[in-house]
Amino acid sequence: MLQYLQRPSETTTRLMKNLLVFVLLNLACWIPIEILLTLSMSGVHIDAHLISWFSILVVPHNSLPNPFTYTIGGIIIKKHNVK
Repeated sequence: MLQYLQRPSETTTRLMKNLLVFVLLNLACWIPIEILLTLSMSGVHIDAHLISWFSILVVPHNSLPNPFTYTIGGIIIKKHNVK
Protein backbone atom coordinates (compact mmCIF):
# COMPACT_ATOMS: atom_id res chain seq x y z
CA MET A 1 0.00 0.00 0.00
CA LEU A 2 2.87 2.38 0.67
CA GLN A 3 4.19 1.99 -2.85
CA TYR A 4 1.13 3.85 -4.18
CA LEU A 5 1.90 6.81 -1.93
CA GLN A 6 5.45 7.18 -3.17
CA ARG A 7 6.49 9.84 -5.62
CA PRO A 8 6.45 8.70 -9.28
CA SER A 9 9.82 7.68 -10.66
CA GLU A 10 11.70 9.86 -13.14
CA THR A 11 10.90 7.42 -15.94
CA THR A 12 7.19 7.56 -15.15
CA THR A 13 7.24 11.35 -15.05
CA ARG A 14 9.06 11.51 -18.40
CA LEU A 15 6.58 9.07 -19.91
CA MET A 16 3.64 11.14 -18.64
CA LYS A 17 5.14 14.31 -20.14
CA ASN A 18 5.69 12.62 -23.51
CA LEU A 19 2.16 11.27 -23.50
CA LEU A 20 0.76 14.69 -22.61
CA VAL A 21 2.62 16.35 -25.51
CA PHE A 22 1.45 13.62 -27.89
CA VAL A 23 -2.20 14.00 -26.80
CA LEU A 24 -2.11 17.81 -27.00
CA LEU A 25 -0.63 17.72 -30.52
CA ASN A 26 -3.32 15.27 -31.65
CA LEU A 27 -6.03 17.43 -30.12
CA ALA A 28 -4.65 20.51 -31.85
CA CYS A 29 -4.99 18.71 -35.18
CA TRP A 30 -8.43 17.20 -34.63
CA ILE A 31 -10.34 19.90 -32.74
CA PRO A 32 -10.72 22.31 -35.71
CA ILE A 33 -12.34 19.69 -37.95
CA GLU A 34 -14.56 18.55 -35.08
CA ILE A 35 -15.73 22.13 -34.56
CA LEU A 36 -16.54 22.47 -38.27
CA LEU A 37 -18.44 19.19 -38.31
CA THR A 38 -20.33 20.03 -35.12
CA LEU A 39 -21.32 23.43 -36.49
CA SER A 40 -22.44 21.79 -39.70
CA MET A 41 -24.55 19.23 -37.84
CA SER A 42 -26.12 21.93 -35.66
CA GLY A 43 -27.55 23.73 -38.65
CA VAL A 44 -24.87 26.28 -39.55
CA HIS A 45 -24.37 26.25 -43.32
CA ILE A 46 -20.80 25.24 -44.08
CA ASP A 47 -19.97 24.32 -47.63
CA ALA A 48 -19.11 20.64 -48.03
CA HIS A 49 -16.11 21.60 -50.16
CA LEU A 50 -14.71 23.62 -47.26
CA ILE A 51 -14.99 20.65 -44.92
CA SER A 52 -13.43 18.38 -47.54
CA TRP A 53 -10.49 20.68 -48.20
CA PHE A 54 -10.05 21.34 -44.50
CA SER A 55 -9.94 17.58 -43.90
CA ILE A 56 -7.41 17.11 -46.69
CA LEU A 57 -5.14 19.91 -45.49
CA VAL A 58 -5.42 19.73 -41.69
CA VAL A 59 -6.03 16.11 -40.68
CA PRO A 60 -2.85 14.75 -42.34
CA HIS A 61 -0.88 17.17 -40.19
CA ASN A 62 -1.85 14.94 -37.28
CA SER A 63 1.17 12.75 -37.99
CA LEU A 64 3.53 15.57 -38.98
CA PRO A 65 4.73 16.65 -35.50
CA ASN A 66 5.27 13.10 -34.22
CA PRO A 67 8.80 12.56 -35.59
CA PHE A 68 9.86 15.98 -34.33
CA THR A 69 8.33 15.33 -30.94
CA TYR A 70 10.12 12.02 -30.56
CA THR A 71 13.42 13.38 -31.89
CA ILE A 72 13.41 16.41 -29.61
CA GLY A 73 12.34 14.21 -26.70
CA GLY A 74 15.21 11.82 -27.45
CA ILE A 75 17.74 14.66 -27.59
CA ILE A 76 16.53 16.03 -24.26
CA ILE A 77 16.73 12.57 -22.67
CA LYS A 78 20.28 12.04 -23.98
CA LYS A 79 21.38 15.42 -22.67
CA HIS A 80 19.78 14.66 -19.32
CA ASN A 81 21.49 11.26 -19.11
CA VAL A 82 24.93 12.75 -19.93
CA LYS A 83 24.82 15.11 -16.94
